[in-house]
Amino acid sequence: MPELLVTIAWIIIGAYAIYRVVTLANRTAKQWFPIAFYLAIFVIALSYVWPIVNS
Repeated sequence: MPELLVTIAWIIIGAYAIYRVVTLANRTAKQWFPIAFYLAIFVIALSYVWPIVNS
């Protein structure tokens, strides 16, 4: 049960990170550091979720 909750939390974190990347990338004045930060968060979340999904 706790593993399922942690997996759901990582999926939500990854989804939010991608949402923030898209909204920041659509602005006229690009702020590249926050975009890179949220991309890094997405990669970390994906690294936790990928082995569970791939098994």
